[in-house]
Amino acid sequence: MITIYGIKNCDKCRAAQKWFTAMGVDFKFHDLRIDGLTDSLYKGWQATDANIGLLNRRSQTWRKIPEAERAELSPTKERQLAVRYPTVVKRPIVSAANKLYVGYDEAAWKMIL
Repeated sequence: MITIYGIKNCDKCRAAQKWFTAMGVDFKFHDLRIDGLTDSLYKGWQATDANIGLLNRRSQTWRKIPEAERAELSPTKERQLAVRYPTVVKRPIVSAANKLYVGYDEAAWKMIL
């Protein structure tokens, strides 16, 4: 099963949903604002690939987080920050076949179909 993680008013998340629908693919949409982001889910994302960069450091949410909280991010501190402020996570995140695809990337998604 494919799961798209994002927020409902994000243009890229809506485009991802539209793309998968047009391709005839069933998916589940997980709204990070409404459904939340758990520590265990984020920890699982971190375990898939430590170099994918899950936090959007250019987002409005990131800029609103106090500097003291953003400083010296360890994997644990990053996870705590993402759970507390789920909209700081890059979007969309597509989870399929134990892999993560971060950001809008049709070429990568075609490989999982």
